[in-house]
Amino acid sequence: MPTLSFIQPSPWNVVLLGLAIVTLLCMSTGMVMLAHERILRRMEKLATIDELTGALTRRAFMERANALLGVVRARGDPLSIAILDIDKFKAVNDSSGHAVGDRLLAQVSSAVSGRLRACELFGRLGGEEFAVLFAHADKDDTLRMTNELRIAVERSSTDGVSCTLSAGVDGIGAHDTLESAIVRADDALYVAKASGRNRVTMAARTNVAGAVCVAEPRRPESA
Repeated sequence: MPTLSFIQPSPWNVVLLGLAIVTLLCMSTGMVMLAHERILRRMEKLATIDELTGALTRRAFMERANALLGVVRARGDPLSIAILDIDKFKAVNDSSGHAVGDRLLAQVSSAVSGRLRACELFGRLGGEEFAVLFAHADKDDTLRMTNELRIAVERSSTDGVSCTLSAGVDGIGAHDTLESAIVRADDALYVAKASGRNRVTMAARTNVAGAVCVAEPRRPESA
């Protein structure tokens, strides 16, 4: 009986060769699809999560905050926002270098996010400014919780460098947009900066007569 060789053009060898080619093509296609999926996930993460701090990017924060606003408002629950800003961050960059400044941003983000509830959103609006959307929390609750965040940041440090933050808070009313609430909270933030920094300021106060008063914001010379 003659011995068959794999190099002989027998029907079985042709079938095996065809199967090998098909298998190789399927594996190659699968690897390409897997790599493509990983690239898409990576791009989606870059668009959603700020790599340096782990907070939501500004765009992702605004999108998710507006979606949460609709859900919470439909239930009639309170919703508030806080705008946070690291005090004298430029001085840290100038004196200790941008590498230390970057680590400080990450440290502040970690200190803040570590104290937030799962229902709250935390985003980096840009530079050293962050925002927290507090679900199921009125202005007084937000003022208290934001002060707790401020204290947590004050007690944290990186590379021997510590910092403080200032914040402005405001509630989001039934007819407010997210953007209008952010503007009021941002104004309150600069009141906190002008008042000495390392403090939290509420956007609106009520006087004895019941009228709502908003402190006139003025931007300090150095944040």
